[in-house]
Amino acid sequence: MKSRQWLCLLSLLFLFPVSPYAAQETSSVETKIKTLMLDPNTQSPIVVLETVTDKKLLPIWIDVPEARAIALELEHVATPRPLTHDLIRNIIQGLDYRPSEQHLFRRPVLGIKRSGFAD
Repeated sequence: MKSRQWLCLLSLLFLFPVSPYAAQETSSVETKIKTLMLDPNTQSPIVVLETVTDKKLLPIWIDVPEARAIALELEHVATPRPLTHDLIRNIIQGLDYRPSEQHLFRRPVLGIKRSGFAD
C-alpha cells in the first residue's frame, strides 16, 4: 500500500510541475465586473471581467449562488440578513482595517487552457 501511495504522489508531481519562480513571474492586473450573463449552451452563469487599463475581457464561469450574490450587489438589492461575504466585509470595516499591498490575497491566473484555467 505504501508503494502505491508513493507512486501516486510521484506521478502527480510529474503531471503537474510547479515552477519555483511562478509567484515572481506574475503581476497583478486590476479588473472590474463588466457584466453577468448566462452561457447559452450550458445555462451556467458567467461573470465577465474587464481590465481597467487596456479593456481586455476575461469570462469566468461561476456557480449559481455566486452569480446570485454578485447580481444582488450589482443591483444594490438589500437582503434581510447579510450574506457571508457582507458579514466579513462589515467586520473588517468595523475594525477599520486597511490592507496594504502585501496583505492582499491573490490567485494569479497564469493562462487559459481549453475549458479551464491553468495555474
